[in-house]
Amino acid sequence: MSSYLPNHAAYVDEMLLPRRVMQFESTDIVTMYCYLFCEIKQQLGEVANPEITALAERFRQHHLGNQDSLFDEQSYEQVLDILKDALETIDHSTPIKDADYWQYYEAIKLFLYGNWHQAENGEIWGIKNFHSVWESMCLTHLVQIVDPSLLLHLDDRYLSSRTVQRAKSSAKLIDLSKTFNINDGYSLNPDALVLTLIPPNIQGEKTYKVSADNWDDYGYKTSIDGIYINRRVKVGYIGQTTDNHTINKLRELYKSDTKPGELIINDPLPQNFYSFWEIDFPLAIEDIHKMYYFNHLFYIAIKNQITDFDIFMTKLRDLSNKSKVFKSSVLRDKNTAHLKKKFNDFIQLFFNQYEIYFEIIDIKYLDTKYFRDPNKIEEIKRRSIRKQFVYEHLLQKTLEKSNDQYSNLSIRSSFWLPSYLPDDSELLQDSSTFMDGYIKLKNVNFKLLAETYLA
Repeated sequence: MSSYLPNHAAYVDEMLLPRRVMQFESTDIVTMYCYLFCEIKQQLGEVANPEITALAERFRQHHLGNQDSLFDEQSYEQVLDILKDALETIDHSTPIKDADYWQYYEAIKLFLYGNWHQAENGEIWGIKNFHSVWESMCLTHLVQIVDPSLLLHLDDRYLSSRTVQRAKSSAKLIDLSKTFNINDGYSLNPDALVLTLIPPNIQGEKTYKVSADNWDDYGYKTSIDGIYINRRVKVGYIGQTTDNHTINKLRELYKSDTKPGELIINDPLPQNFYSFWEIDFPLAIEDIHKMYYFNHLFYIAIKNQITDFDIFMTKLRDLSNKSKVFKSSVLRDKNTAHLKKKFNDFIQLFFNQYEIYFEIIDIKYLDTKYFRDPNKIEEIKRRSIRKQFVYEHLLQKTLEKSNDQYSNLSIRSSFWLPSYLPDDSELLQDSSTFMDGYIKLKNVNFKLLAETYLA
């Protein structure tokens, strides 16, 4: 545009030339990050934010085909190569790289090239070392379902500090800490060693809603409602005083329900709590689970390998000497002959129904077909079977030296294998035996495991 001065001289007021305009839009590094994020969300059955999905779709249109997927068996290798090339191109063509850029770049690179990195807010895993993630998922689940005292060995390299803390929260029933040490200070490290007293389906997570029953036993108040109908359940703890109801102590450990006076018991009671109620036979799985969650005195006997009634009574007397609540309330008016019959019936039923054994668990990132392939037999022996033989041999040597009630227990090995059964409600299933029954193959439902792992 031009204008004129008073003397009629012309001057240029504004030139109609292209202007520099600041545009605010997502860069390629961001759209690539969004694509990876959406791919993972889709595999977990979750929905991503629409804006993130739109950015992810923009990256897909520019670099990939509509049917290509990072997690598709047929196309993942090709997609991975394309993504690596795209990251290299983005890095070379991006003129300004600020702190945000490098944050996205490092996260994508770590994911694509398979490195593992500990960060302040968690851990970053890569595709190539997903076996480490798989091991972490399986062992985290194992720690959640097994009593810590029965988890005799655990490879905790890839576990969170919270999970490790739970695994170490109780003294081990048997000290096997030096079992896998061999010459020159070198140690073997199986994924897990469990003493299977109570099958995992009994030790699963459940929720019970309980409330106080103000029944008074010589000043002690231990009766709990909500565990059984028309059956008095008593729960007491070491050091309990009169007039202080057990429910008051439990309120310090468990959250209250929306209904006044109720508590939600979603974890087994701590070790200093004990319970007792009359047992009726036959016992269902649900009944034994309640005994496990509420530390029923008969369950504690099983857990500590006490099968003789006289030894059981000696332990009860020791317990009563520590706290009068057991003699005055929890076990009030229990006839010794009647108690002996109930105890012996329970022990006989339990050992007829369940077997006690040591189980050496190895987490495998391989499917069942691999172990059924006759062409893989020698490879499997070399990579997996011989190692299990060594584990079992070392454990057997330690048990023989101990010369106690554990010395003659059988030793089993199992491989936990990934499976994908989206419509199945069972997380862990026995698949079949392997090597003429020497090793049990167990299928772990990836979909259900991922849901519990990320919860």
